[in-house]
Amino acid sequence: MSLYLYFLFATLIIILKVYVLAFFVSLALEMAQSFFYKNTLKNTIPEYVKNIFLASLKNSVLVIAVYVFTALLFLDFDVLGNKIQLLVFVITSLVISFFKEKYYVKKKREDYDIKIPVIYGINVIPFVQIAVTGIITFMIIALIQY
Repeated sequence: MSLYLYFLFATLIIILKVYVLAFFVSLALEMAQSFFYKNTLKNTIPEYVKNIFLASLKNSVLVIAVYVFTALLFLDFDVLGNKIQLLVFVITSLVISFFKEKYYVKKKREDYDIKIPVIYGINVIPFVQIAVTGIITFMIIALIQY
């Protein structure tokens, strides 16, 4: 019984670590791309902070969802240590991002000021953001552990 609890606790710590790092990586990426949005210059500072914060929370939840999916699929938490698992993480992230962005475009939730390259009707930056956030997060974790 205690071994099971230890494994559960260790798993939750890993997931929490990934979530926190993914949040801060996503926050940095959201701030870097925020000038592409028309609303950014119109928002007050509290609105800007709220929007960036919420977007980062949503992105980090998606990173965790895909991470847990691939960890369970491959029975391995080290995404960077397995090239196939990393590929599955990236492809799954892109598929989720594709449908998320298609929904946002349909609902007119994305309002870009500058022309951004478009793939199949969605903007490239938010399309790759979940995959990039995850990869950067995993790289930071690998650097911290070694």
